[in-house]
Amino acid sequence: MINQQNEEKTITFLQKNKIANLKKIADSLNSSVRTAQRKLKTWKVYRSYNKNSSYFTLPSIPNFDQNGLWQYKGTFFSKHGNLKETIRYLVYNSLKGLNANEIGNILEISPRSFSSHFNTIKGLRREKHGGIIIYFSDDSTIYKKQKVQRQRAVKEKSIELPSTDICIIVLVDLVKHQGGSITACWQRLQRRGVKIKKEEINKLLSYHGIKKKNQDMK
Repeated sequence: MINQQNEEKTITFLQKNKIANLKKIADSLNSSVRTAQRKLKTWKVYRSYNKNSSYFTLPSIPNFDQNGLWQYKGTFFSKHGNLKETIRYLVYNSLKGLNANEIGNILEISPRSFSSHFNTIKGLRREKHGGIIIYFSDDSTIYKKQKVQRQRAVKEKSIELPSTDICIIVLVDLVKHQGGSITACWQRLQRRGVKIKKEEINKLLSYHGIKKKNQDMK
C-alpha cells in the first residue's frame, strides 16, 4: 500500500526529472517494484522504446512531434505506445511506405534494434522495391497509393540526369527546333561543345514525359 504523501512526492520527482527508471520510482514510492508497476499503470505513463524500455514519464510531460515521438536526454518515447505500435503507425501514415533504415532514421535508433519485430507486427505488408524491402500498410487503399509513390521514387532515383545547366540547354534546343529528332539535337549540341550523350537526352525526356523521334536509341 502506497501512502498519499509518497505518491505526491514521486509525482513531483517525475515532474522535476522528466523521466526515471523503475527502481528510482519504487524507491521514491517506498514500495516494491511490483507495487510501483501497478501504480504506474494507474498513472497511464509512457514507457521508453529504447534503452530496454526501462524509463517512464508522466503523460503530461512529453511534447510530442508530428510523428508522436519525444526524446529527453537520449531516451525516446512514443504516444502510440510500444515500438511495434509505433512502427505500424509510421508505416500506415507514410507517403510511400518505409524501409528499415527510413524507420530507424525517424525513430533515431538502429534498425538492428527493431528488425526482429517486423514478423510480429500486424497490419504490415512487405515487398522488395529497388532491391530493398519496403513495408507498406495492408489497407488496400493506402497500400495502392503508397506503392505508386514508392515506384515513382525508385524510378527517379535510377535516372541519372545531366546537370541543371545542361538540362536547360537541351530543353531550349528542342523547343527551338520543334519536330527535330534526338539525334539532330545531340549533333547540334556536339557542334556547340556541349558534353552530353544521346542516351542522357533520352533519360531527360523520359523523366519529363516528353516523346521525341529516335527516343529508343541505345
